[in-house]
Amino acid sequence: MPSVTTNNNRGEITYTVADEGIAVISEGRIYIKGVGKTSLIVRQAATETYSSAEVEVGFTVSKAVLTVTAENKECRQGDEMPGLTYVYKGFVTGEDETVLSAVPEISCEVSETVQAGTFLITVSGGEAANYDFVYNSGTLTVGNFCETTLSVAEIGEKVYNDLPFALPSVTTNNNRGEITYTIADEGIAVISEGRIYIKGVGKTSLIVRQAATETYSSAEVEVWFTVSKAVLTVTAENKICCQGEVLPELTLAYKGFAMGEDEASLDVLPGIVCGVSDASCAGTYEIIVSGGESDHYDFVYRPGTLTITELADISRATSDNIGLYYATGNLHISGTVSRIVISDIRGAEVKRIVRPQATESIAELPVGHYIIRVESADRKILRYRIVKE
Repeated sequence: MPSVTTNNNRGEITYTVADEGIAVISEGRIYIKGVGKTSLIVRQAATETYSSAEVEVGFTVSKAVLTVTAENKECRQGDEMPGLTYVYKGFVTGEDETVLSAVPEISCEVSETVQAGTFLITVSGGEAANYDFVYNSGTLTVGNFCETTLSVAEIGEKVYNDLPFALPSVTTNNNRGEITYTIADEGIAVISEGRIYIKGVGKTSLIVRQAATETYSSAEVEVWFTVSKAVLTVTAENKICCQGEVLPELTLAYKGFAMGEDEASLDVLPGIVCGVSDASCAGTYEIIVSGGESDHYDFVYRPGTLTITELADISRATSDNIGLYYATGNLHISGTVSRIVISDIRGAEVKRIVRPQATESIAELPVGHYIIRVESADRKILRYRIVKE
C-alpha cells in the first residue's frame, strides 16, 4: 500500500480500489487482476476534533509481454512435414495459454519437403486481454539424407589381469545421433562407467552403434579384440635343514594374479615334489613344481632347492662349556647337559637320556649312523653325527 501522511492521528483510514476487475486489496497489499486504468481511494474517518478526508490516487496496469517462439525443426528431403510447435515465455504465475482469447497460429513458407533448404517458420495472431505478443520466428531445415560415417579405434590385445581401460575413441560425421556401446560376450568383458573391465579369456567384440537423425542414417561398427591368459609364475621356495631332521614343508610363491584373486581361483593347484623323502643324506636336491590348471592363467614354473647340511663325524667335540666324545660304545660328557636325544639318520628317535651322567652307554644300538642332539641347561642345542661300528 502507498504511504499516507495525515494531521489526524485518530481517524480510521480505509482503502478501496475503484475497479476490482483491475486490482484488489488483501492483507494490506494490492494484487493485479486485470489491465486498464483505475484508482485507489483512501478515506479517513472524522473524529471529535477533525473532519473526514478522502484522496483518490489513479494508476494504470499495462499488458504483460508474452513471447511466443517457433521451435526449429529438421527433416530429410521427401519426409513428411514435421509438426510445427512454439513455446511461450512470460505468463503470469498460474496462467497458461487457456487464458488467451485467441492462441497464436504457426505456419511455414513451405508445406512439403520436396526441396532441400532452410525455410522460415512464423507465428502470429494471438489475442489476450492482459498480454501483448512478441513473436520469434524459427526455421525448418530440409536436408539431403546422408550416410553416417562412423569409425572406432582399435582396442588391441589384452591380458586377463589388465586393469580396466577407457572405451576407444570414436569419430563420426553425425554430431547428433546417440552413440551406444555393447560387449558381444560379457563373460569376457563388461562396460561400466565408461570403462571396459576384463572378466574372462577369449575373443569378443565391442559393438558401437549410432542412432539415426533426421538427416543422417544409423551406423554400426564392430571392433574385435582378444583377451589372452595372464602369466602366473609359480616358484618353489628354497628350503634348508640339517641331516637327520624332519624334512621342512615344501611351499610355493605366486606372482601374476589378477587384482582380488589368489590360488583359490585356480581350477587345479600346482603340485610340488622333491627328490628325497627324508634328510638321511646331505646334499642339494631340486624341488619341482608342475600340474597347475586354470582357464585364465598360463603357468611358468620355477624350481627351488632343498639343502640338507651335513653334520660332521665326532670323536671329540666341545662347545659352549659342553664336552662330548664317543669311544667304544660310550658317550663321554662334560659340562651341564639337560638331555641327549639320539636319532637314526632318517630322524627317528632311538634313545633319549635325561640328565646324563659323565659316561652313557649306547652299546645296545645297532651299528650305523646316528644324530646326537645335545641340549644344555640353558637350552642351547648342539647336533653331531657319529658312526657306531
